[in-house]
Amino acid sequence: MITKVLLKLLAVSVVFVALPASVTRADEAADKIAELKKLREKIATLHMVATSISRSGSGTRESSIETWEKNADGKQMFKRWVTAKTEPGTPKEQTAAPSLMIRDGVTAWRELDLGDKKLVFKGKSETRNEYTDLEPLLSAGVAKISKGDKLLDQPCVLLEIREKANPEDIMASYWISERNGVVLKSIVESAGATITEMKVAELKVDEAIPDSLFTYRPPADAQIVEDKSAKPGKTD
Repeated sequence: MITKVLLKLLAVSVVFVALPASVTRADEAADKIAELKKLREKIATLHMVATSISRSGSGTRESSIETWEKNADGKQMFKRWVTAKTEPGTPKEQTAAPSLMIRDGVTAWRELDLGDKKLVFKGKSETRNEYTDLEPLLSAGVAKISKGDKLLDQPCVLLEIREKANPEDIMASYWISERNGVVLKSIVESAGATITEMKVAELKVDEAIPDSLFTYRPPADAQIVEDKSAKPGKTD
């Protein structure tokens, strides 16, 4: 009888011990993400070269991305140049329209070169980085932090975001530098079963970048579409 009572007490204690452990792991992940985000926000300037490959049922798109960023006096200046091709390495390979995005701290511009004309979107400049797009996924899923591979000679943590209803299903994976909080690699599954993998090839932080790099004037023949309510495009 005494043995049965002890076993019941032990089972109950295991349940009560397991629950706080789960909560603790979630808290630790949240604390680590907040720590990495603060490191990222401390970067004064950034120059980054990356590649991105998106695969879906409709095909493959490969992009080359070069980014410049400058944070000073409470405002962010940002420039991104993207060239892309669809169905790379196949007879169907085509060069996609290049795009330029510039935020000068006041106005956000996005220019698309359509060949026969240029289309320019104009909106309000906002401060954004990788975490701007990452945080909605964190809210929708469950985060797990572990040690990641070393990238660009920098130690990384691996952040996996899993579905709440199905923890075995990984929605997104991010390799984040422990040195500066920059996302150096990501694999994200989005709508339409599209899987996008991004990897940084070159990274320089806190080196001089002139403000003139973020100056933009729309081409005289460009069609300008202004949307004062819309947010600028994603960072990736």
